[in-house]
Amino acid sequence: PTITATSSQAVNPGDTIDISVGPTDIISRLTFIRMGSATHSNNSDQRFIDLAFSQEGQNISAVLSTDTTTLVPGFYMLFAFNSAGVPSVASTIEVM
Repeated sequence: PTITATSSQAVNPGDTIDISVGPTDIISRLTFIRMGSATHSNNSDQRFIDLAFSQEGQNISAVLSTDTTTLVPGFYMLFAFNSAGVPSVASTIEVM
């Protein structure tokens, strides 16, 4: 699958992200992986979040969690997976 565009590169918890994918892509999963900061072999910022979404053709709408204890500020990699479990190349999104 291919993420061709996102509606914003900076979002807030609770926002909706509009995502465009390739013309034949059927997405089965969207995930956010936080870019961590490792120190002393410990990455306390690690996050892996599944996003709720809906897809109509090439357009996907995903709603971010409002829980700021889970969706902490920082940079995240957005991945789209097809039904075979193949991920897209990540798009970087900043959560404010």
